[in-house]
Amino acid sequence: MSKFINTNIQKPLRYIGHEIHATYKKDAPASILLAFPDVYEIGMSHHGSRILYERVNYLSSHSMERVYMPWKDAISQIRSKGLKLLSLESGREFREFSAVGFSMQNELCYTNVLAMLELGGLEIFSDKRKEDDPIVIAGGGATYNPAPMKKFIDVFVIGEADKLIIEFLDVLAEDLSKKEKLLKLSSLRGVYVPLFHSDSIKIEKQVLADLNDSPIIQNILIPYMELVHDRITYEVQRGCSRGCRFCQAGMIYRPVRQRDPLQIVNSIERDIFNTGYRDIGFLSLNACDYSPLLKLISSIYDKFRGMGMFVSLPSLRIESISNEFLDILSKLPKSGFTIAPEAGSKRIRKLINKDMSDDEIFNTVSTVSELNWDSIKSYFMIGLPTETMEDVEAIASLAHEAVKHIKNKRCRLSVSISNFVPKPHTPFQWEAQLDWEAFNERIHKLQTLIRGKNLSMKWSDAKMSEVEGILCRGDENVSDLIYSVYSKGEIFSSWGSEMDYEKWTSSMKELGLDKDKYLSSRPIDKKLPWSNISSLVDEKWLIDEREKAYGLSNTPDCSYGVCSSCGVCSGTLKNIIEKNVKDVDISVTMIK
Repeated sequence: MSKFINTNIQKPLRYIGHEIHATYKKDAPASILLAFPDVYEIGMSHHGSRILYERVNYLSSHSMERVYMPWKDAISQIRSKGLKLLSLESGREFREFSAVGFSMQNELCYTNVLAMLELGGLEIFSDKRKEDDPIVIAGGGATYNPAPMKKFIDVFVIGEADKLIIEFLDVLAEDLSKKEKLLKLSSLRGVYVPLFHSDSIKIEKQVLADLNDSPIIQNILIPYMELVHDRITYEVQRGCSRGCRFCQAGMIYRPVRQRDPLQIVNSIERDIFNTGYRDIGFLSLNACDYSPLLKLISSIYDKFRGMGMFVSLPSLRIESISNEFLDILSKLPKSGFTIAPEAGSKRIRKLINKDMSDDEIFNTVSTVSELNWDSIKSYFMIGLPTETMEDVEAIASLAHEAVKHIKNKRCRLSVSISNFVPKPHTPFQWEAQLDWEAFNERIHKLQTLIRGKNLSMKWSDAKMSEVEGILCRGDENVSDLIYSVYSKGEIFSSWGSEMDYEKWTSSMKELGLDKDKYLSSRPIDKKLPWSNISSLVDEKWLIDEREKAYGLSNTPDCSYGVCSSCGVCSGTLKNIIEKNVKDVDISVTMIK
């Protein structure tokens, strides 16, 4: 990388590698290049990538190196000097690895994947690659609809790769032809190989039955520059049982699995002193559902109160925030507090199965501001099924009423609004999505309504949401769209300032693709592009949930003991998962 690092490169620390705990194995049986299709400071903040790095490099004989998407200035120099994108650890080319694995966390990274393949010296289309080229793999949430990237990727990993990665590398280490390796990989659970799997074959996701089998990261990579999430991170819980009908993560990461708190207790002091970090993040879709959370946070405060410890949590489900929980957090250094009502009207909250009352929201705002938080972020969506302009205006009404409950004069309420995108494998996967014009019409209305002291509003880019909607529910024809747009120079589509919407619309016109086909509602009985992929959630259950949504009927949280029969916990997983959730030891002696 040093060949193109000079004074004309922004943030050269993105490209030097050699971080503390970075490692390189010269003679590993199999080697994989983990390619993250975004810049270094975002990719290094991705916890899943760090789990795989720990698993492969420190718990196996195989090797994993890393490469991130270079920024545009570095790309220009790579191309002008005839260089290639290389791994950070050893400076090797893509072709020197057994496999190149892309972590596709969202659909707007697709053009970056193509860019990295080309910058790394590989053919973009899988059918043009040679026998001695590495196998190109993709994993992550975006692979639950592999159709749009099917022409570019050799192997899709559906689900959780915590353990699967080693089985995968064992196959790559065998003395087999490339085609033989692909055939053998196709027999692994959760592995979709387009060359061998027809669309009539159902690929069931890979599930890690016990979260305690996912390694606590002991060899934390310590960068030389600030990251987006610059902290020690512990995954305390995987999956969510709440059943929000719009939420893809809540569906595809089922079932709920909780980590034994002792694993964290036994690691936290070591990690603090080995890294110098004073910021700890507990990773979960809803951290409040993690049974031992209060004792864990309290013990951290008691042990490290003189060191300025900071605990970060993801957005919180309002009805699960107790006064005891807030009291514990009030003792720790504070940043913004985040809540996600998602809808302004009680009716829409019932529809999405997030049946919280206005009073619960107001009480949370009141309590949080009284405990001296200076900012409260609140997240909402517009464009949800059956939404009317009255439902949109209810966001403003709710925000103004919430501000009246703020007790701390310094505290501000920020309203953040995004466009609903009907994601695959959710009860709303058949619904229509607002196009950008309709979204902006609603935003303009809210701009006139959400004004005042201690109140602000921001919103997502409607054109980005529209492209995301086309990609996430796209079919194989969308592959041609992705390639066409990339050929016009489109990269970093997930960065609002970098997306060129006109490239997308002009390419769709040239290819004869109609955006309404992808944004409109889908018939329940029509085969979907992702029908060959199973998240283990039963499709009939998704249909029933959609019907319950239209009937404004609630589905209880299954962690309360009422099973909604979604299908995930059937068969051999059931007993393991029940034990993993119910028998978590919350009475352990915490840090002394």
